[in-house]
Amino acid sequence: THYFAGGMATVGENGPENVFLPKGSRIITASETRRMNGSGAANDVHVTVSVEPNDSFDARVVSISKRQVEAAAPGIVQQSVQTTADARQRRIIS
Repeated sequence: THYFAGGMATVGENGPENVFLPKGSRIITASETRRMNGSGAANDVHVTVSVEPNDSFDARVVSISKRQVEAAAPGIVQQSVQTTADARQRRIIS
């Protein structure tokens, strides 16, 4: 069994993602993970959520969505500007 000293590590099932782990986090090797999961195939989890729509629910969804869009907007704008600049530099657009 391996235990992490703490700090940044790279993980990710769909590509590399950085994560900050506390000291003592247990690292499960790929081979051990495959054994734990049986054949190594991913375990599917299905969750069913039932919602009774009402004005309060709708307002809450709007509020949460608005905050998420507001938080993401600067990054979206920055990425759009960068993508446009890159395309102009490569003369894909003028």
